[in-house]
Amino acid sequence: MALRFKLILAVFFAFYWSNAQDTITTEKLIIVKQYSPTVNDAFKVKQKPNESNKLEIQPKSVNYKFISIPVASTFTPAKGRASGVILPPKPRFYNSYARLGFGNFTTGLGELYSDFSIDRQKNISIDFSHLSSQGGIEDVLVDDHYFNTSLGLGLHSTERNLKWNVGINLNHDIFNWYGIQLPTNYVIQDDVAQTYLELGLEGGVQFYDTWVKTANLNYYNFSDDFNSAENFIDLELKSELLVGYEQVLDLQLKLNYLTTTYDESLDVSDYSFYNISVLPRTQFNIAGIEIDAGAKVVLNANVEESETNFFIYPKISANYNITENLNVFTIIDGDLSQNTYRDFANENPFVSPNLRISPTNKMYDASLGLQTKIGKLTAVAKLGYADFDNTYLFKHNYEAPSIATVNLEPNNAYSQNNSFEIVYDDMTQLNAGLSFNYTPDEDLDLGLDVNYFAYNTNNEVEAWNRPEIEAKFYGHYNFTDRWRFGLTTFFVGERQAFNGTTTSVVTGNQQTYTKSLDSFIDLNFALDYAITERFSVFVNGNNLLSADQPRWKAYQVQGIQVLGGLTYKFDW
Repeated sequence: MALRFKLILAVFFAFYWSNAQDTITTEKLIIVKQYSPTVNDAFKVKQKPNESNKLEIQPKSVNYKFISIPVASTFTPAKGRASGVILPPKPRFYNSYARLGFGNFTTGLGELYSDFSIDRQKNISIDFSHLSSQGGIEDVLVDDHYFNTSLGLGLHSTERNLKWNVGINLNHDIFNWYGIQLPTNYVIQDDVAQTYLELGLEGGVQFYDTWVKTANLNYYNFSDDFNSAENFIDLELKSELLVGYEQVLDLQLKLNYLTTTYDESLDVSDYSFYNISVLPRTQFNIAGIEIDAGAKVVLNANVEESETNFFIYPKISANYNITENLNVFTIIDGDLSQNTYRDFANENPFVSPNLRISPTNKMYDASLGLQTKIGKLTAVAKLGYADFDNTYLFKHNYEAPSIATVNLEPNNAYSQNNSFEIVYDDMTQLNAGLSFNYTPDEDLDLGLDVNYFAYNTNNEVEAWNRPEIEAKFYGHYNFTDRWRFGLTTFFVGERQAFNGTTTSVVTGNQQTYTKSLDSFIDLNFALDYAITERFSVFVNGNNLLSADQPRWKAYQVQGIQVLGGLTYKFDW
């Protein structure tokens, strides 16, 4: 190592010494000239290059699709904070509430609704309501109290491929046939009560990935104090079938069976019917006209009479947008409605317990309408005409007082000129309607519905108890977050009621008498004030104009009714 170092040092000094001895150096003069290119040095580009047609490249179509793949990211954004903006707290929604109220005429109200989860997929619902009054209508000769109680229990489940639900419903109603007027042929009977009891079972399933979309099964048993009973079972299936590239056919299948039995003392036949119907329908667009077209095929069988009938009904609707805010529509419809004792009692609780049961054939119901929207106002005008075969009418069970027949003992509570029977008749109906709705914001909602009816019956003198005009005005307004107000007004026009018959001794012809029931206005309101998020008080008022005109002949109604109470919202 030392030797190598000495050698390098010796070479370095020798080189330095040799350079130091030479004092004459060679000088070089370098002249730099800027480069000036000539034309020949430039690459010349031809203005029209030669084109070769020997090879033509065809464009190749490319089919592609996006495949969304979630990619994990380690980026965590920093949380920001709005400066100077305070958002109002979101309102909390509770899944349960309880309500209790009291009013004049010794009226009591109780309600309870609750919906709570028992696991991640299932929840249970409870729905209870009670409304009763001890009566007190002026000039009523017998008891006029009423009692309505209902209880519903349900189990609902939402799973991966379907949703299903089952439920049970109980209804208990008490009414009185208090429509007894003087003079009367009968000794007034004090006990004129009627009790309706209903037990209902229901179940349904909704599928997500099959051609069958929904299936529903319903059953009820309806009975009263006079051993009249009715059983009804109904099965409905709905499906969607793809019949074209994008064309979907909706298919509905219904099967129901009805049996109504009466006590032998009522001297009326039992009834049994079953109905099978198929309804295919589809939607399409022709020249801007949206069309929903279908046809319903119904097979109806009267088991007791061994009679079978076959019906086909149109199910067509069309809509055309004339402008963005104006459209015209038409509907052509028809159906077979299976009337039931339960439906009659729900519409008019003062019916007798020995009703004739028969289906109504609505051969067609055609309507033409116009709908427009101007700002926040929506208006609909409609004109329709319908033809009914065997439609039902509520006819008063009335026998004119006679000197020859006085102080008769009534056979039962409903045979004192104080009940209604069902009669059937062929009838046409003309209907003209107007509807308005104004909703400027979420705090105000106003609406008006007006309908005019003209009836033409075949056998009956009048379309008993059918009003010529029906109107409804409603409004809802939230003054603040705590105050809410609702108003509903009903107008029922003049109706014609059956008022007995006489038979001429000379000609034998029968004369039917009618009684006009005056129109009336029923004004109602509801006011609610939230004391806290959970507690609120309410006041409801009904028949505020104290209209004493009855909805049904001889059945006066309670006057001004005021009911108030407390509502409590909660979660389990």
